[in-house]
Amino acid sequence: EYADRLDDPSAALDELVAGDMSVRRRIASGWQDLADGDRWVLGRLAGLAEDGGFTLDRATEALGCGERAAIRAVESLIDAGAVTSPAGEVTAHAALYEVPRLLGLYAHEREGA
Repeated sequence: EYADRLDDPSAALDELVAGDMSVRRRIASGWQDLADGDRWVLGRLAGLAEDGGFTLDRATEALGCGERAAIRAVESLIDAGAVTSPAGEVTAHAALYEVPRLLGLYAHEREGA
């Protein structure tokens, strides 16, 4: 039952609480540390990440910008720890990037707010 609740995107962040420690609060704190532009970019990329990750080409399309701007945006989020490249980066064009699931859920919530 607990695993089912964690699998539910609308409930997962609220389930991860122990005493006064809350995953939602930790993510919210990190979210506030991001620049406004990075928060917007993360919100756009989080949707792509649900499909198992995204490439630079998909990021460029989702962000509606040129390749160089997309590279800078993704790199900024990598530096912030908000985007990862699980397979290791071979080249920017061949890399698959991910947004961690819980951060992606939070980003979706914020986009809808």
